[in-house]
Amino acid sequence: MSNEAFLKNIEINDREMRERKIRLDSKPLLLGLILTNWCNLNCIMCGKLRHSNSRTLSRQELAKIMELLPYLQSIEWQGGEFFQLEHVKEFFTGLQPFSQIKHHITTNGLLLDPDWIELFFRLKTELFFSIDAPTASVYERIRRGGRFETLIRKLELLVGREKRLGRTLRRTLGAVVMRSNYRCLAGFGDFAKEYGFQELVVSPVMQFEDEENIFLRADADVDKELAAARASLEEQFKGTPVALKWLLPARTGPVSTVDVPAAEGRKEAFFCPLPWKSLFVCVDHRGDIFPDCWCTTPVGNIGVDGFLDVWNNEKMQAYRRGVAEGGMSLCSARCRAGHSVDMKARLVSPLL
Repeated sequence: MSNEAFLKNIEINDREMRERKIRLDSKPLLLGLILTNWCNLNCIMCGKLRHSNSRTLSRQELAKIMELLPYLQSIEWQGGEFFQLEHVKEFFTGLQPFSQIKHHITTNGLLLDPDWIELFFRLKTELFFSIDAPTASVYERIRRGGRFETLIRKLELLVGREKRLGRTLRRTLGAVVMRSNYRCLAGFGDFAKEYGFQELVVSPVMQFEDEENIFLRADADVDKELAAARASLEEQFKGTPVALKWLLPARTGPVSTVDVPAAEGRKEAFFCPLPWKSLFVCVDHRGDIFPDCWCTTPVGNIGVDGFLDVWNNEKMQAYRRGVAEGGMSLCSARCRAGHSVDMKARLVSPLL
């Protein structure tokens, strides 16, 4: 497909969304994939879905993406960890003709190898490294089964390849804040600069109400420590290419990160573009297809459906109709509160 046709699809899609059309002539712009629920780690804050079995998107299921490739702006690749899957690596080698696609890959980085790094440089690739601690002792406590020295070796491999090519691969460092690591956040300043990260995203641990979740009740000492860490990081990144995205909630009382209530007035202001833009496959939900990973009602299943078959089916139209009419019965609590859509804003074309 020509670049002109790709741009035309974006134009049609934006117009259809502005008009709140329910059945679309345009094709999806965004695709998200949780490829496998296998992981090489057993992190203390991670759900059992990542360790209960080894459900993985098959070669045949992965091939169904081909019908979308000419239209896509962006693909989010997630796991578990999928770098050990040879059929996924083979699929990546065939993506160069679709040069308009930006690939966003989430990884712990421990399984990176020279072949994968070469593939990253052939495509438009952004990496999100989930790391959580800048020191060996805390890192290995949180990321059980991981070795800090292995992580450093992989990051040095990437930095070394950049120096040889004279090119920089955009990458973000992610830190999930919990009791085990909130005292060492300021150490991410030097770590991010040393290993070439352009952004540090600091977010709260979610979906767990155990002792690691420090956001469930007010604690003045924790708040003071977090405020000091933020100030330190802002000072360390001043005048550098590293941006700080601080996503921790303001804590004036108990905060639940399991079921986030909608903000006051959110219903009237709510508009989610994703049913007009996106499809997402979750192998940790038996291969179900959703508009996005936070959605609660599947519109199809990758085992039996093609992407374009579900794009305008009754369930997908129900999402669009609900959002267009201001209803949110199909939407998750986090989306109703505005926490999920904002995270996707950087991936979509101008909307309105």
